[in-house]
Amino acid sequence: MLTSGSVDNAVGPNNATGASVNNPGGGDSDLEAIINESTFDACSIEFDFIPISSMLTFNYVFGSEEYLEFVDQFNDAFAFLISGPGFTGLENIALIPGSSVPVTINNVNNEDNNQFYVNNGDGSTNIDPNSTVQYDGFTTVLSATVNVIPCETYHLKLVVADAVDSALDSGVFLEANSLGTDVAFEEPTQNCNDDGSYNLEFAFTGSGAGTTYTLSETNVAGVNSISIVDDGTVNNAVLGPYPFNTSWNVSITAPILCGESLDFEGTSTCVPSFDCIDEMVDFGTPCNDNNACTVNDAYNMDCNCVGTFADSDGDLVCDNDDQCPGF
Repeated sequence: MLTSGSVDNAVGPNNATGASVNNPGGGDSDLEAIINESTFDACSIEFDFIPISSMLTFNYVFGSEEYLEFVDQFNDAFAFLISGPGFTGLENIALIPGSSVPVTINNVNNEDNNQFYVNNGDGSTNIDPNSTVQYDGFTTVLSATVNVIPCETYHLKLVVADAVDSALDSGVFLEANSLGTDVAFEEPTQNCNDDGSYNLEFAFTGSGAGTTYTLSETNVAGVNSISIVDDGTVNNAVLGPYPFNTSWNVSITAPILCGESLDFEGTSTCVPSFDCIDEMVDFGTPCNDNNACTVNDAYNMDCNCVGTFADSDGDLVCDNDDQCPGF
């Protein structure tokens, strides 16, 4: 979360009429250029990013204590600024869906673009104890999406600030793990077999760009590499089988990954489903105890291979009279 005040002031329920912290920091000139207002208490984060596909996206919610009393007076705002190949200077992609209008107090409220606005009360009347946010209002979950060039370096800046004065907090909630590109492999799921061996299944979200991805096991011998083609229909990749009680290290490569690889590692938690794990058999499974004087050899409850002594005449000697095998 980024906020012009305190993160603590964002936590619900909404039981205060004006949660606010004045931070000593100044404003942000990039945000001021977007809203044409002076800003205060700016909070920002910047970093470089190399996309591995042609689309960049992230999900967020903007909220504020300025709602609704100070709409059209104090235009607190949020921006997601990107620069790099294909862009001239900084471009804000935190926009109202289907428009070029930035997300601000004045642009999203109960009257303007109200389909993207959630009224959370005023903090003094009809307080909802189940409300998880302190802010009097916030947007629905919005998505920022932009086309980029794979393997090029881009600079990203996220910034939120108070406008006109430093009173009343505003903030933006960023969805965890939502900043990324439109191609992704998720952590694998182990699909266990009866003998404790297993396959790794990777959920895959593709773009349909036709890229070939190769999955290779680098730690366990005998597991063959596989390749999948992102043709728009593939949604998983299965690697294996792996032997019982092994640790995997899978490397995923593709031209679109810019010379890098996606690496996944872990240790199997699969357990054989047999009664006798070491022998990988169930109780009663036929076997050979290598004793010529026994018949009907099978694994017992102690997981030992034992047979019944063939002494039909009761003389305690296994011989031809007993029809004992081997005599």
